[in-house]
Amino acid sequence: MEKTYRVLLSCLFALMVTAAISVYAAPPARPVLNVSTSGLDVEITWSAEGATGYTFFYAPYPDAEYIDSVDLGLLTSASGTLWDGAAFYVAVQAYNTDGTSEYSNVEYFILEAFQLESTAFADGESIPDRYTCVGQNVSPPLSWSGAPSGTRSFVLLMDDPDAPGGTFKHWAAYDIPAETAGLQEGIPPQPEVEQLKQARNDFGRFGYGGPCPPVGHGVHRYHFRLLSLDVETLGLSSGMPFRDVEEAVVSHTLAEAELIGTYSR
Repeated sequence: MEKTYRVLLSCLFALMVTAAISVYAAPPARPVLNVSTSGLDVEITWSAEGATGYTFFYAPYPDAEYIDSVDLGLLTSASGTLWDGAAFYVAVQAYNTDGTSEYSNVEYFILEAFQLESTAFADGESIPDRYTCVGQNVSPPLSWSGAPSGTRSFVLLMDDPDAPGGTFKHWAAYDIPAETAGLQEGIPPQPEVEQLKQARNDFGRFGYGGPCPPVGHGVHRYHFRLLSLDVETLGLSSGMPFRDVEEAVVSHTLAEAELIGTYSR
């Protein structure tokens, strides 16, 4: 009986050693690294089956003047807010307790603040008469940059929170394609123009309605808000009321950029 017990114990020990070798000697799978950005925010995730720890590597993009690293143990993500223009290569090394390791794919990112601008007026400055009811009442030229990754379309909203009867809705353009980087001056006041749709504003007209505050009512602020969305279309017909567009974007907005112009009569 004692001999049989020793044989069984030896066999069990051999199985345990074999199992340990199969677990610890096997190198981890190659890590898969993903990077997503939104304005000045960046999130990096990675994973590798069989890894017992990770080392994170980063270097300036594009010159890679230096390479730094930090051991992150079993962490599988990192995120934070960096500065405008921050640009880095990133990669991870997955390692095992016996010293075997695998490197991930190398990715890079460039962070840029999501910005909306106009060559007609700067943020906080007066909107020229040309773009108001006093002048030609045409929409101003607009351009933008720094949209977050994952943007599939844009929506542009313009309103006046200083109107005497409450916020007045001047313009809503929606289903703007993700590859668009601006709108030219004078978008036609129609429900649908090329690849974008326009809503009905509080003047009761389609498209843009420029600043037209009551005479002597003081300076009004006009907020131009550009929203990046995670859908290609809001699923709305052209010519919908402004407020329908405003409600539809709530659950799809990734980021927002704003330009404010002022005007008085």
